[in-house]
Amino acid sequence: MTPESLTPPTPPTPPTGTPSSGGPPKWLFEYGPLLVFLVLFKLKGIYWATGGFMAALSLAMAASWVVHKKVPPALLFSGAVVLPLGGLTIYLHDARFIYMKPTIVAVISAVVLLGGLVRGKALLKPLLGEKLPMQEEGWRALSLRFALFSLVLGATNEFVWRSVTPDRADLWVLFKFPGIPVLTALFLVTQMPLIKRFELPTTPSAD
Repeated sequence: MTPESLTPPTPPTPPTGTPSSGGPPKWLFEYGPLLVFLVLFKLKGIYWATGGFMAALSLAMAASWVVHKKVPPALLFSGAVVLPLGGLTIYLHDARFIYMKPTIVAVISAVVLLGGLVRGKALLKPLLGEKLPMQEEGWRALSLRFALFSLVLGATNEFVWRSVTPDRADLWVLFKFPGIPVLTALFLVTQMPLIKRFELPTTPSAD
């Protein structure tokens, strides 16, 4: 679930850098809009960056559909949150909406994961199950921990943007990137003992 990135702190999938079916690499669709945001923020400020991010995100979703015939869940989720919040930011000329975006993504991610656990489902498994073969108990534990991490991340974003903006919005941007991806990666590293404990034995392939 990982970034935004302007993205939820959904767990990031490692970019392969290898084009799929002759098209651009998958990571370009997911991280390209973020790069547009960072460049425009440096050159033009938060409102230009927000508009550029919305445009790049829309283009990335459309291009992903054309090239891969699907839109990655993280990209689709980001679009569902960024487009309305970005629209409010520009229309009302109020950057607080885009500052709150990581908080909203984090809270939604936590609510979805906790709701899944209440219904007896570990919702991280469909996203990462192919890369992390684990027992069901491991997926439940990891989903709970990631939900709690998301809530902490959302609270941290609230503290940061309310403390440093608008005078030092650049510090909030640094928290968003590389801050949030780095924190998410560190969290995942700390979960390696859990993953090792519940990992499924690999079946040797027959020659």
